[in-house]
Amino acid sequence: MYLVEKFKPIVKLTLQGTPAWEWAPILLARVSLGLFFAISGYNKLFTEKNREGVLHAVMEAGIPYPEFSAFFLSTVEFVGGSLLTIGALSAVWAVALTIAMVVAIATVEVHTIPKDLAFLNWLDYFLFL
Repeated sequence: MYLVEKFKPIVKLTLQGTPAWEWAPILLARVSLGLFFAISGYNKLFTEKNREGVLHAVMEAGIPYPEFSAFFLSTVEFVGGSLLTIGALSAVWAVALTIAMVVAIATVEVHTIPKDLAFLNWLDYFLFL
């Protein structure tokens, strides 16, 4: 009984958390997503092979003004990811990046899912995107 009482505050803190540490997972999520987008956008902007791949994907999707659209998407990823990483206008860039990814999934990625899948397998592919 003594051991239970001794470790009760530690168990309570572990299970309930403390408001003083709420910032830590938010910071980790913001920085990791920001770095992901910044690196992805950098590679699309400054690597010839990746730049051509984005342009080809945009052209195949039938998005208007493919050169501008590919450049714009890559720039939004790079600038938005960089600013999200440092916390500048985080909400604005999170919305911009969300819109960019929803459009990319709807126009390009959904068509890569095999057609003859059962619903749960299709959903698995979709959620992987």
